[in-house]
Amino acid sequence: MKISTCSALIVLAMMLVGVAGATIITDYDRKANFSNYKTYSWESVETANAMWDQRVKDAIDSELAAKGLKEVESGGDLVVHAFGITRLGQDVHVNASGWGGGFGPWGGWGGGPAFGDATATKSTYAIGTLIIEISDPNSKRMVWWGLSDQSLPTKSDKAIKNLDKDLAKMFKKFPPGSDGK
Repeated sequence: MKISTCSALIVLAMMLVGVAGATIITDYDRKANFSNYKTYSWESVETANAMWDQRVKDAIDSELAAKGLKEVESGGDLVVHAFGITRLGQDVHVNASGWGGGFGPWGGWGGGPAFGDATATKSTYAIGTLIIEISDPNSKRMVWWGLSDQSLPTKSDKAIKNLDKDLAKMFKKFPPGSDGK
């Protein structure tokens, strides 16, 4: 596919804005008293497959244990639900060549338009979103929520490392108020 040099540069700039690590978002109920919560129970873990269900559960268990919460089979002070979604994304890769541009009415120093062309190719990749909801079963209210969204690597070991890293970021300020704020 051929596109103009100007269009290629616009597409390239848009792609660079989108290149980043995982998006991590958290929120919590400002009225919840997190010092009252000592235990948690699992409601469910739903991902694309059973291996990832267990990996997600183990990683969240590790983060919650590090925060002083103890897992109990049922009747916890908190209830945890996690689900993962995988969808496809696409990137456009542009190779541009040519010459021209600069000052003057047509973009060149001595006048005249810029010349060149660009070739664009598409690539498809997987994007994973993990959402964690933590609720107070007594008030029946969600008290904490976290989301991680990023491109998924093709190698399982790298995906597991990303999961651990993303959950560490997600739970960094959990429970709310534990960071002095």
